[in-house]
Amino acid sequence: MFKKFIHIGMGRSANITLINEIYPLIDKYTDYEFFVFNKNIHDQININYERMKRGKEIKKKIDIRQNLIVSDERLISWNPYNWEVFADSNLKMFGRDASILITLRKPFDYLNSMYTKQCLVHGNLMTPNEYFALKNEYNEEDEKIFYIENFSYQKLKKIYKDRFDKVYFLDYENLGKMDFFENYFQLSSDKKEILKSKFSNIRHNPSFKSKYTSNLTLVIYYFLKIPAYLFNFEFLRNQFKKLKIFSVKRKIKDQIFLDLTIQNIHLMSTNDIKLNFYSSLINLFKWPKLMFFLEKKFNFKKKFNINLSNKKKLIIEKCEKEYLDILSEKSN
Repeated sequence: MFKKFIHIGMGRSANITLINEIYPLIDKYTDYEFFVFNKNIHDQININYERMKRGKEIKKKIDIRQNLIVSDERLISWNPYNWEVFADSNLKMFGRDASILITLRKPFDYLNSMYTKQCLVHGNLMTPNEYFALKNEYNEEDEKIFYIENFSYQKLKKIYKDRFDKVYFLDYENLGKMDFFENYFQLSSDKKEILKSKFSNIRHNPSFKSKYTSNLTLVIYYFLKIPAYLFNFEFLRNQFKKLKIFSVKRKIKDQIFLDLTIQNIHLMSTNDIKLNFYSSLINLFKWPKLMFFLEKKFNFKKKFNINLSNKKKLIIEKCEKEYLDILSEKSN
């Protein structure tokens, strides 16, 4: 029986650093293969993820023929609305005997980072209260909205404990110590120190931090809302989708992956199209690079923090307690 180590997130927890720097070294030091070096498995996961996004059934378990590490934060779903559906898909792909690793951040820090990265850096422009939606505000057709009413670390824990035999929760603040990886993969102390050094020397996937750059980006949003109003007309929405499909046909060579991507484009809501419009313009004019340059140049002191309605704040406060409770417990 081959061992399967599946790190599914959460996002904004140094996953890119782990993928680029840490897991390739563990692949080198152990008898585990890192999935990015196995094209067949990597492609299967990418195709399955496109199916998962639309709630389509995963047809079969991935054929794993040696000890394997998978690290892909998409597999947990950044949106709590999809947590349970994605967990079912992960169970189908990897089997109940897979070991699941979930990295947790302090809830407010996590949500603040998610907002600034997805909405301000990536250009899916909206206010914090628009991005974090309660039940009466949420439309499941809008792909970029975060369903905060379902945000609960205890709920996430139950979802995975019900499906997998071994589920580990790791505090993001302890990630750089590499203690977990040393113990799980039985690494020598010398190898552990190499991992620690690699991790500490990398600037992790950044988002805007200052109040100045974040608010300036929101000003751009209010200006772009005016031309984006035109996408309320069906004709222009259809033209946008045609251009989008033309673009992906030039980029994606795998036919299965292309077909799934085109299906997803056809299903884009009006709000999805507006957000795509904002993102395209923001990135066309290199706005994120300018904001990062300003932050580095002027070292603004005031930090940006999301400001939400009282009910949303209460959800976060409850999750803060869950975060402490889960990490105080001993994982399986």
